[in-house]
Amino acid sequence: MKRFIWFVVVLALFSWAGTARAQTATLFTSQSGFDAVAGATSLALPATTSLGGQPFSPSPVPFSVNYSCIANGTGIGIPTPAAPDGTEKVLVTAPAAGGWVCLIGPDWSPPLTNTNPKPTGPTIVANGEDDYLLVFKPAVYAVGLELLTNSSAAEAITLTFTDSTTDVFADSVLETSANTFEFVGFKSPKAIASLFVNTIGGGSQNEGISGVSTAESFQVQIDIKPGSDPNSISCSSKGVIPVAILTTSIAAGDSVDFDASTVDPTTVALNGVKAKVVGKKEQTLCHLEDVDADGDVDMVCQIPTYDFLTDCPSEGFGELTATTFGGAPISGTDSIRFVPDN
Repeated sequence: MKRFIWFVVVLALFSWAGTARAQTATLFTSQSGFDAVAGATSLALPATTSLGGQPFSPSPVPFSVNYSCIANGTGIGIPTPAAPDGTEKVLVTAPAAGGWVCLIGPDWSPPLTNTNPKPTGPTIVANGEDDYLLVFKPAVYAVGLELLTNSSAAEAITLTFTDSTTDVFADSVLETSANTFEFVGFKSPKAIASLFVNTIGGGSQNEGISGVSTAESFQVQIDIKPGSDPNSISCSSKGVIPVAILTTSIAAGDSVDFDASTVDPTTVALNGVKAKVVGKKEQTLCHLEDVDADGDVDMVCQIPTYDFLTDCPSEGFGELTATTFGGAPISGTDSIRFVPDN
């Protein structure tokens, strides 16, 4: 009986550990890799002198150069206005810090024992322990940032989704180096409501954040006219343009990055033109098919060319937008070559 109970306990612990390792979001430590798949837009940090407070004494070093602060409870808005008024996309506060959260720039002049390295552009730091909470409005499906590390270089990042579930990325996973600007990015099929950076040693040497970028839709891979290269469309076409939304995997045999069968066909549009509907029931012309022969099911929709071809440029891009059945917005782009009439 004891052996049986021990077996059940071990099995339960093993099952819990397997569940704990599963995460919704994908971590990127390469900015180029993140930029290639996230569809994120860079959000300019406010000017370093755009906040009202300068609380630090100018001696023994000139702290008053190229910085400004605001009450921590108020927080810093990104991109603008710096002092939040409810229109900002991202609100940054430092829950464990003292009374101030600040913007500093390249001319910020305390010694390296305070901030190392010195910023090359606007960077958010806090007066005290440098933990940061970023709240997104609206929620995002990708977020990237540069993390200014200190000599400890020990951080953990928690993503909280709109359904209140969380992903935690420990220091051992982030693998940040000491005293540098490190890129971290996340892409998620579930909407991210907030991101919390938990640091160690920020009270003795500052940690900070810079270079924030976000995406308000989940970037997917699409293929206009599957099997064609280039994707040529006659400017006199009166038919339809097939466009495929691809199911993609993070890695072969790994968890699915995006499942195209979750897309609501009635929401699919290419450059604003909805997928064609037919019949009295107005059935949307979309179907499931493995168009790229990789063993999973993609979605193919037909876009009417008489609505799509309002002019005839030589080339351009088709931007697909849609939502999943769960309400998550998705987007993707592919190139198009337009063929003029003879």
